[in-house]
Amino acid sequence: MYPSVLRTGSTQRRVTAAALDSMDSQESIQRRSLELQQAAVHDALDAFEANVPGTETATDDIREAFDEQVEVLFENHEAFFANVSSEFEVSADVYDEMTDEYLDALDEQVDMLLDAHEDVEAQSTEAIEA
Repeated sequence: MYPSVLRTGSTQRRVTAAALDSMDSQESIQRRSLELQQAAVHDALDAFEANVPGTETATDDIREAFDEQVEVLFENHEAFFANVSSEFEVSADVYDEMTDEYLDALDEQVDMLLDAHEDVEAQSTEAIEA
């Protein structure tokens, strides 16, 4: 096979794998960010509750509603990244298959070209010798 073509295919596969790995990191970073925001809201509610008498019930209701919304957000976040990762993997697999088919076809065409060149060379040699 042809080294530069193979390197290009290999490089693309490594880039695809790195992109997929980075999506895992991105998901983790975003999830951690959401967790930190949730903790910050809890801290603010705790501070409000500690400094304003009689707000325990209201802050508990707010905390509960907020936590429910955050839980839905976490579920949607997880589903989103699972879908994106899955589709990306499918696309990467399809790309790999197409690249393999392209390389096989290229190899066949070069072999045909070399065979044709050898035939022309043989004909030329026969014509010169005759």
